[in-house]
Amino acid sequence: MSSKNRPAIIHLKTLIPVCAFMFHLLLAGCGDHIGTKDFDSVPPEKVVSLNVQPGEEEILLSWQNPDDPEFKGVVIRRGTIGNPQSASDPQSAENKIIYVGAGNSFTDTDMADGKKYFYSLFTYDESSNYSLGVSASATFAFKPFTLVALPDTQYYTLDYPDLLTTQTQWIVDNQLTKNIAFVMHEGDMTHKNTTSEWTNASNSFTLLDGVVPYAIVPGNHDTPTTNMNIYFPVSRFSSQTYYGGVYEPDKIDNAYYLFRAGGTDWLVMCLEYDPSDDALAWASGILDLYPDRRAIVLTHYYLTGAGTRSAAGKNIWNKLVKSHSNVSFVFNGHVTDPVASRLVSTGDNGNTVYQMMANYQDMNFGGTGYLRIIEIDRHNRKVSVKTYSAWLAIYMTDDDNQFEFTDVELGPPQ
Repeated sequence: MSSKNRPAIIHLKTLIPVCAFMFHLLLAGCGDHIGTKDFDSVPPEKVVSLNVQPGEEEILLSWQNPDDPEFKGVVIRRGTIGNPQSASDPQSAENKIIYVGAGNSFTDTDMADGKKYFYSLFTYDESSNYSLGVSASATFAFKPFTLVALPDTQYYTLDYPDLLTTQTQWIVDNQLTKNIAFVMHEGDMTHKNTTSEWTNASNSFTLLDGVVPYAIVPGNHDTPTTNMNIYFPVSRFSSQTYYGGVYEPDKIDNAYYLFRAGGTDWLVMCLEYDPSDDALAWASGILDLYPDRRAIVLTHYYLTGAGTRSAAGKNIWNKLVKSHSNVSFVFNGHVTDPVASRLVSTGDNGNTVYQMMANYQDMNFGGTGYLRIIEIDRHNRKVSVKTYSAWLAIYMTDDDNQFEFTDVELGPPQ
């Protein structure tokens, strides 16, 4: 289910303990205790080893419950202006109960970017006695994630297949440390569109299957796309959780994919080389279906080396990109002179669109293993682009290949 259609759910397993705890507090305040047991005013021991750790989109709390026969459970209160001082404080947005139970961990997912949260844990017993709080705090911020763009690999699959495998292996090896969320091949997977080239391509991308989400688009050298759809059939993607759909049945030429990273839902729209008006109309309909997803357009030919739109690029801009407020990026390859360019434009709805071209195929060994690393940092509103050779382990540091966009809107589209 799309996040835009996902209803807000209050889980009974969370609501019932909290309600029971509030009723428990009410009884504790009455002054009289039901039954004939001796009055107990001694609280249980406090929790120990409290750890509060920010995660990708949550704050993780863990602790150790006391080895105390009177211990019944833990109450967690979350404050936004300081540590809650009492388990029985009035409920408010600035100081509220978020957990009641006997567990030793809790995941808080009600987060705002850049905000500091204060947690206090109170143990309690059957007589409504509450320990003093054990407190800790953490500041939540959406963590940066990485997109990887693979420009034209046509000479790798033709003559240097190990170089493409070096790239995909680097992606797998760095997935966790760089938080790689998605990989985009920019077209011209092959040079002569032969079965041997597609076999090489498939073997290299097998490393990513089920490990790192990825998408491919056809280039002019991959056309007609019969071989592409034999070696990268729809079934290779449709079994993956990030698969969205295709324009034509059993053809991956025009497709879209869905993923979530950095606290934002994303859509990758993949278009064939010089897409037809019908394909663009289909893509437009898909973008309309997902207005709450920030979109990336991936195609083979869009920007020229001069940073202007090609004839195909103008068609894509005029009939698709500029009219959709949720489109933020366009990536392409194809052009070889110069090897990289970029353009920043404003769409019809006032949204900024960052457009980037890269292609290193005319360098030594068909590209020397260079790929694009695009870091998306929602918290700092920044996009950082670097160009790296997975083979030589070096960066290109000229302005065309290493640069930043600042003050970028990276949250859900408005």
